[in-house]
Amino acid sequence: MSFLLIIVTLVIILFVINAITGWSDSIVSSRKERLPYTRREYFFDTVSESTLFKLLDEFFGKDYHIFSHVNLDKIIYTDGRNSYKNPYYNKIDRKSVDFLLLHRITLLPVCAIELDGTAHNKPGVKERDKFKNQIFEQIGIPLFRIKVGSDFKDELQRIIPKITLMKGF
Repeated sequence: MSFLLIIVTLVIILFVINAITGWSDSIVSSRKERLPYTRREYFFDTVSESTLFKLLDEFFGKDYHIFSHVNLDKIIYTDGRNSYKNPYYNKIDRKSVDFLLLHRITLLPVCAIELDGTAHNKPGVKERDKFKNQIFEQIGIPLFRIKVGSDFKDELQRIIPKITLMKGF
């Protein structure tokens, strides 16, 4: 009986010490919590994107920096300010272009490139593409569209004369 009383007393003392100092919390928090994230196997979503990126680097990498998956709010500033309270900002929020070329010296955008797969034939996507085309025309940055399945080298040859003199807007 006295042994049981000693154990109960020790448990109560440890409980009080833990409540005062929080020592068991530091033990638990020292373990790394596993977050629900893993690295993607590939950066590009499709083989076509990866292929086009490599060709863009081959064709333009000497004179231009090539960026992929660039959010429109990094290129475009809405009248007023870029804020979630601005309805015009909300129209470009979470929209992107597949590729953006920046002039190596001025670091200004020279052109954007969209890789259009079969999804771009759907009515809702066509409307978004039309809106994006209007924006780029208004801000003076050429937006080139290349269809998946086309000869990427031929398409890039078509683009070269249109951007070779550009140093950004």
